[in-house]
Amino acid sequence: VLNNIILFSSYEYMQKHYCWPSLSGMKESNSETYSGVKYVAEFVTSLDLPSRVLAKSNVRKGVVGDWKNTLSCEQSQRLTEKFLEKAKDTDIKNWFSEAI
Repeated sequence: VLNNIILFSSYEYMQKHYCWPSLSGMKESNSETYSGVKYVAEFVTSLDLPSRVLAKSNVRKGVVGDWKNTLSCEQSQRLTEKFLEKAKDTDIKNWFSEAI
């Protein structure tokens, strides 16, 4: 059981086997799609988002520490400050002292 949990929850497995259905495909689907999913699909398409937003992929690439290549200096600083604030009374911040 543990091996299956590790296998099916790995980043590589999810990247390979999971794909988001297209919003247009959701709207055309009949009774197979839940009404909540249809509502979300219609709402998102009604937002008229810029194409650069729709073309973005997930920030998470499955690489430890890759956030440093993705976030700006300001975003990185805010993330560090928020982490230190949340972890101030714990030993967790000591676990990541090299990363911060």
